[in-house]
Amino acid sequence: MQLAEAFKIAFDIHGNQRDRSGEPYLFHVVRVAMSMKTDEERAVALLHDTVEASATLEAQVDLVRKIRLHFGEVVSKTVLRLTRTEFEPYMDYIRRLSTDKLAVKVKLADLADNMREERLTRLPDVEADQLRAKYGPAYLFLGGDIKIEAYGEEKTAEERERAARESLEQGRKPFPEQCCAECHGPLDGAYLKRTPARDAIVCSKCFSGNMTETPSVRSRD
Repeated sequence: MQLAEAFKIAFDIHGNQRDRSGEPYLFHVVRVAMSMKTDEERAVALLHDTVEASATLEAQVDLVRKIRLHFGEVVSKTVLRLTRTEFEPYMDYIRRLSTDKLAVKVKLADLADNMREERLTRLPDVEADQLRAKYGPAYLFLGGDIKIEAYGEEKTAEERERAARESLEQGRKPFPEQCCAECHGPLDGAYLKRTPARDAIVCSKCFSGNMTETPSVRSRD
């Protein structure tokens, strides 16, 4: 019954929505849910974007109350951790949810689905590159391996589950060189920020004071 109610809520919120590539948005949350193992995980996956996608603050509050009533505190709190607020920087949001293992598991599946090449190839090249620059560092930060897609090239549910479990058990990975060392967003230049603690390559937004601009940053192969 819980999964049926979660799907009904997701359908009510996302039924008429389409993603950037023109695909029904509901397909995305269903794919994320299908990559989960337990009904609790599947419920969170189905609901993970519903609060953010609600039209008004009043609708958001009502939905949170409904989720808490039907699914309990764990699911409602995890859905809230997966909800990005209007003025929250993206990597601040990622860092905030990273303390919740269930939120991390759902977010990794969410990011992996959003980064599918099948999806990105339907977008303009510039937009696809912007999404890779946005989602890639977040995926790495949460313990995923950017070389694999949807938890890898694994074909069976057991292989996907093992890959997901290994990702969660790994320590946080370093950010790639093409990402800002402070906000972890894409570099729009290469600025060397010197501090007593360390020298770091940052984006123009994080660059201030008596800093030295460097000519380039070499990306990892």
